[in-house]
Amino acid sequence: ADVADVLGQPSAALRAKAAALTSAINGSLTRADGTYADGLDAHGAQVPTAAQDTNAAAIVYGVPPASRVPTIAAYIAGIGMQAPPRTAGEVLEALHLAGRDADVVARLTDSRTDGWAKILSEGATFTWEVWDPSDANGDSMSHGWGSNVLVEIQQWLLGVRPTGPGFTTFDVAPPATGLASAQGTVPTPRGTIAVGWKRAAPNGPVTALDLVVPPNALATVTL
Repeated sequence: ADVADVLGQPSAALRAKAAALTSAINGSLTRADGTYADGLDAHGAQVPTAAQDTNAAAIVYGVPPASRVPTIAAYIAGIGMQAPPRTAGEVLEALHLAGRDADVVARLTDSRTDGWAKILSEGATFTWEVWDPSDANGDSMSHGWGSNVLVEIQQWLLGVRPTGPGFTTFDVAPPATGLASAQGTVPTPRGTIAVGWKRAAPNGPVTALDLVVPPNALATVTL
């Protein structure tokens, strides 16, 4: 539906389908504790599992009502990193959207549990296909879907997100909590965006921000 809007095509029927699907998910898959079951069995009963990435994807794609997001996000944050690398990016995004940036940082820096910090602590120089790869299974130790974390870091911790095609326009919005400072670059078709920001006090307001905007691009900064 969003693509149809961009292309100037009708989107009302697509949005109606999306609304119907959202209603069906909330009506059939919501568990008693407010999280989502992974599906229904052959008899129409909820299966007993509620995967981390199932619940993360629900938040990322706007399925739950706002009142239930904190409950679902607390569930996601409370179970470490159980999603595989290919969907772990949604875990980070869901935590950010729920205002849990400290948990985003925890998932990125905890080398004792599954995640990218553990990969680095074991001497890796590329992202892996799975958190515990096996040569016997043919698991790759240089796999593209593990690198989704770089986009999540750029968007939610550095705070740079595109709002127009090819970064013609983009937002710079440092997270409200989680880090005292951040510095990095984002390559774009317009050129390299460079950002550095810091706070004077932990979890206080951002007190300094340096930004390089590429030629023929427009940045909107939110502090």
